[in-house]
Amino acid sequence: MNIGDRVRLLHHKEEGVITKIIDPQTVEVAIDGDFRIPVLRREVSIISQSEAVAFGKRPEETKNAVPTQPVYATQGIFLAFEAFNDRELLLHIINNTDFDLLMTFGHEQSGIYKGVFTGVLRQRSSVKMPDIMLVKEFDRWPIMVFQFMYHREGVHTFQPPMLRRMRFKAATFFRSKENAPILGKPAHLFQIDRDDVSNAPATSAPISVDAKNLKENILNPKDKSKTVISPPQTEIDLHIEKLITDTLRRARMNANEMLVCQLKAFEAAIDNAVANGVTEITLIHGVGSGTLRDEIHKRLGKNMFVEYYKDARKEKFGYGATTVKLK
Repeated sequence: MNIGDRVRLLHHKEEGVITKIIDPQTVEVAIDGDFRIPVLRREVSIISQSEAVAFGKRPEETKNAVPTQPVYATQGIFLAFEAFNDRELLLHIINNTDFDLLMTFGHEQSGIYKGVFTGVLRQRSSVKMPDIMLVKEFDRWPIMVFQFMYHREGVHTFQPPMLRRMRFKAATFFRSKENAPILGKPAHLFQIDRDDVSNAPATSAPISVDAKNLKENILNPKDKSKTVISPPQTEIDLHIEKLITDTLRRARMNANEMLVCQLKAFEAAIDNAVANGVTEITLIHGVGSGTLRDEIHKRLGKNMFVEYYKDARKEKFGYGATTVKLK
């Protein structure tokens, strides 16, 4: 099962779309618009794309159908590197969403961008890139740049454009092999539209500049002291009371909502550290039941920018912190 797969609940009549892989046994499914529920994998089955065409809806379903807001998969864009032989990989871009994608793909190396492909990637389809990726040149692969615009006829929630720059590390790349959606083949698989990967803005709002004041400030600066930029944090406290200071709001959150909040803060801390060139940070997650620690360790093991992680110094943090070494 993958993000974007359309599924049916086995013991109910509802159908929905997988929006998140919570853990190896549980997925999050969006039903009736955007109402999301956790469901065990064994309690859902994937709906074949050709099922409705071949069988149509059952008479009793049509008769007793209750109008509901359609559920559209908005996530599920993957890169799949398929082995052509033991020396070469083929790159496929997979659209497992319910939107058509106007996309571009290019390489960026030493500040120079080279366009490679542009086109429309239809919903629930894939396209093979013209590149053949050589395994022996893995360390010299360029940064891969992808841009996507979403389209679907009719009424639905607007999806903003997406820009992704991808660079891979051997330590994580070659451990990522699994069955690719749409292709139905084993490949090194990466989802590039996850919630924990921040969108880079394609454009920025125009800035109003007073040319006269700008010239005056350059020629006669009022403050000649250097601007002091605060360094990014290297110790991140993920206790929920540190992230949510509103006591009433915190009291209304269930355990799952707290975990989601803590994981978002964790992902933001890693992204900020990478963006600022920080090589080591410490995540203070506490001991508790170990759920947060285990989930953080699982995500660190899959992060391409993480060299290694270990328990932090016990004399300072006890048993409730993890030190992360970044590449």
